[in-house]
Amino acid sequence: MRAELRRRLWFTLRALGIYCAAIVLFEYLLVVVYETLGTQTLGPVLQMLPPGIQALLGNENARLLTPEGFLAFLFMHPFVLVLLSAFPIAFASGALAGEVERRTIALILTRPISRRQVAGSVALTMTIGVATMCAALWGGLAVVTRIRGFGPINLVAFSWAAASAAAAFWAVGGVALLSSAAASEAGRAGGVSAAFTLASYVADYVAKLSPHWAWLKRYSLFAYWDPQGVVARGGVIWSDVAVLLGVAVLTVLLGIVVFDRRDVAV
Repeated sequence: MRAELRRRLWFTLRALGIYCAAIVLFEYLLVVVYETLGTQTLGPVLQMLPPGIQALLGNENARLLTPEGFLAFLFMHPFVLVLLSAFPIAFASGALAGEVERRTIALILTRPISRRQVAGSVALTMTIGVATMCAALWGGLAVVTRIRGFGPINLVAFSWAAASAAAAFWAVGGVALLSSAAASEAGRAGGVSAAFTLASYVADYVAKLSPHWAWLKRYSLFAYWDPQGVVARGGVIWSDVAVLLGVAVLTVLLGIVVFDRRDVAV
């Protein structure tokens, strides 16, 4: 299994490096934009936004006028969400369902390695990749704010926000792994995973618009991930982290079992 894990890590290094570089570059650009606009410009703009957009930005828009509040919103920016979702979905979909589709799974299974070990190596690679991207999210923030003199910033609070991000996107990756384990086409597995992630995001967004839709929050992964709240508190809500990690562990284990027991045409 170690050889399989090293092989998968090696082939993901380039893509992972591009994702991490994109995150750091985006952080730098947003800090520059914030410095250019300033709070005197952002304040009136935020007050003019419709309620739907304000809900998208967060429950307390006044925090966006502070450096920490602005950077906490960066964690929930759609561009960052797409990057953090794209890696686990694309990797997991291509690693199992994609290999079945390309018939390369037969070559992999000719080696002294079980199906569970193959699926386990995919899960570990996905876990390491997501953790690396979240570390880049925090590390890039620390470097950019230091270079630009942007702050003051509580980097400990942001480390908790990055850790909770890892838990959230491990859960996304777990769902992607389960979908990939059951599918025979990478496109179908990726589509199901992306649809689940998008539906989860939309459910959390709609729940913020009206009390009548608040019940949707319990069914959304993103309802248990609140980087703005984490930064404001200086720590995570452990029950929320437990839910995210529980989903991640459960879906990964189910994915390993499903891939081990399914029929694979070789």
